[in-house]
Amino acid sequence: MRISLLILVLLVGCISKQTNENQLGQYDSSTTNISSVEQIDSLSFESVRINDKVPLKLKEKELLKELGQPDSIITERGWDCGNYLDENDSVVVYYYGHSRYIVSNGEVLLHKYYPSDNKLIFRTKKFQLSGEINELKIKELFSKSYECMERRIKNEKSYGKRRLKVGMSRNPISIDDNGFIFYFENNKLTYVELWWFIC
Repeated sequence: MRISLLILVLLVGCISKQTNENQLGQYDSSTTNISSVEQIDSLSFESVRINDKVPLKLKEKELLKELGQPDSIITERGWDCGNYLDENDSVVVYYYGHSRYIVSNGEVLLHKYYPSDNKLIFRTKKFQLSGEINELKIKELFSKSYECMERRIKNEKSYGKRRLKVGMSRNPISIDDNGFIFYFENNKLTYVELWWFIC
């Protein structure tokens, strides 16, 4: 079953629809903001770039021009509700190191970013993620989301991976529940997943 079920546990403590203000982009895209409904931080989809140039969603030919050929190409099956670009239950995935882009009909979307992949840098005007990232840095950037994660872990008596959700404003996939999910292990950021609830 999709990762959606695992993420559902994360959302129970913090879930709620994001405000229309977030979707209408009334916040500065270069900053993090706090959703008054969810009481978590939010980050504009449009503000994030990979290696300063590559947006999170773009044309396949543009990705290949900027990042070159992927290290590997794999077809993944089992996307029960369809993937984020179309309704197919399978998707082509371009791997750059461990980081993954899903590809469909000439469009590409970053799905998972691994900061350990040193050739890729996840950047906004306010911060960048690359290499070894201490969990405390993420706490400083997204304090409300971090507090929400800590409350969830305490309430659930802590099981599974440490993960926090940062709301995703101004995104092209869905105005419903979505987010950047930050996963931690041994006090380090292991990866960031772009996630939408599409079922």
